[in-house]
Amino acid sequence: MKLQKCLLLILIFGIITAASVFSIDMRIGGSFGNPTLGVIFRVNRFDFRMGYDFTGWLTEYKDFLCISTDFRIIDQLHLVGPLHFYLGVGGYLLLPVEGGEGGNIFGVRAPVGLQLLFAEKKVEIFAEMTPTVDIAGDVEAFQHWQGWVGFTIKLPTK
Repeated sequence: MKLQKCLLLILIFGIITAASVFSIDMRIGGSFGNPTLGVIFRVNRFDFRMGYDFTGWLTEYKDFLCISTDFRIIDQLHLVGPLHFYLGVGGYLLLPVEGGEGGNIFGVRAPVGLQLLFAEKKVEIFAEMTPTVDIAGDVEAFQHWQGWVGFTIKLPTK
């Protein structure tokens, strides 16, 4: 688990460094939902998320770390006023924390969301529902639904 945490931190810092060097559109934010707490890094249309689920005591599952990445096929499709729509496709990995039972779970996901964009699209508030399909081991559709509400802030570029 320590090696996984180290690799994840290297990936996050690499993304931030690349975005600043190449003046790439980048957003950072947080979310609340399932998994319970999450951090978001967005580079152009790519979302990178890491969340921690503390609800193991409520379900048959133990606490786990969730890592996901998505590509937004449709992004910021204007609906009305500040309301926009997005649709993506990606993958996720659920890693039980130390002491957790069961193995890692890998799957594909399709995030669908609504976003409110303010301050010249620099501030985003969103709500997202994400159906999933586990593909490691037994294929199970919609076993691990993921849903989020949260925010992102656009980071300044050069």
